[in-house]
Amino acid sequence: GGYAAVFKARDLVLEREVAIKVFDAAAAGLAPEAGLDQCLAEARLVATIEHPHIVPLFEVGCEAGLVFLVMRLFPDGSLGRLLEREQQLPPARIAELGATVADALATAHKRGVIHLDIKPDNILLDAEGRAAVTDFGIAQVVGATGDGSVSAGTPHYMSPEHVAGDRLDGRADVYALGVVLYEAASGRTPISGKTAAQVMANQVRQEVPPLAKVVDGFPTALSAVIDRALAKDPEQRWPGVAEMAAACKALVGSDQLLPPAALAKRARRRWYKRVAVGCAVVSLTVVAVIWAGVSLFKLMTGGPPAAVDAFAPAIPPVMIDSVRSLGLLEEGDAAVYIFVPADGGMADATVVGGSHLSRVYRGAVTRWQLNADDDYHMSLRNGDGFFIIDAADGSRSDTLYHGLEGKELTNLRLAMVRVFRERAADSTGS
Repeated sequence: GGYAAVFKARDLVLEREVAIKVFDAAAAGLAPEAGLDQCLAEARLVATIEHPHIVPLFEVGCEAGLVFLVMRLFPDGSLGRLLEREQQLPPARIAELGATVADALATAHKRGVIHLDIKPDNILLDAEGRAAVTDFGIAQVVGATGDGSVSAGTPHYMSPEHVAGDRLDGRADVYALGVVLYEAASGRTPISGKTAAQVMANQVRQEVPPLAKVVDGFPTALSAVIDRALAKDPEQRWPGVAEMAAACKALVGSDQLLPPAALAKRARRRWYKRVAVGCAVVSLTVVAVIWAGVSLFKLMTGGPPAAVDAFAPAIPPVMIDSVRSLGLLEEGDAAVYIFVPADGGMADATVVGGSHLSRVYRGAVTRWQLNADDDYHMSLRNGDGFFIIDAADGSRSDTLYHGLEGKELTNLRLAMVRVFRERAADSTGS
């Protein structure tokens, strides 16, 4: 960065690798004492915030005139480096990223701290791709003395009120996170300019093109979340990062992350099927019986068998290692049942363990907690897919697979009935 360098080092006492951020007071135009004060200010801010997705601080000090912070090391780099390699991320990953970072910022805001420099380089990623927020160097304590304005920041990610020098609140972080998610979706920041001054001026006067018009087929629901975060008027944005986090979480693992064309096609299919059902009701009974018989036969016997349809203890160890590496099986949990469709590969697997049912789709993992008192039911809806439904309070309904049919659907359905029947029997017996 402009005023600091980060080094990878080894803690010889605790025998672990750490990151050391060394502050260059001279480059910042500060005396060493002032540099130490600034580092201490950042350290104290971070020390007030405890969150699994905020980079933890281990130590702060001054040695031989060098002011430093010792932090957790993230050897897999930042979101900025990931975007340099991949340019654009899939919608499921963007929704998960937005939920994680917004949730971390919400905790900071509850402590009265606004970050004011959210950007891809300040979002670090661990080996599993989980994000953590770092660099509270220009963070501000809400309600502190002064006018509340901050001139420092990164132009492409500064909110209009930040650029204008107005008093700031948590909605400045909402805007910056919106820029980050927009960039992850489109491969570019929403506001452009040839110089830093021009970018800052454009933050105030240049309208942001809606994400759905920039990225073909981008999910409408996720686009709406990001577009709202980028409103020029803070009053038109999400009221805070907590609300933005909730909006992103609601999309993770849901059908709303499908492209608009796919959702429209699904709506048409459902309408056609409702019409077909209506016609079937008024059709001759014999025709209905024949149609049902043919459909049932096709459903149960058509298509290829699943790539994997295995119950313990007949699950190959290599298969268990694969699902564990994908994050589908938690440490110490044993696989009860594994299902992989014929054309999906391991990236499309479902795993039932002792405590969770997990599903991976396009790199995103969705989990259902399997407690003894949970009441889960399985059913087919409109012939469109296999559902897991939480009937206890009706709060959750998720599609396990889309368009699964034939032998695969029959085998999966019978297997899931067996799984939950055995769990119910074990629960009763205990």
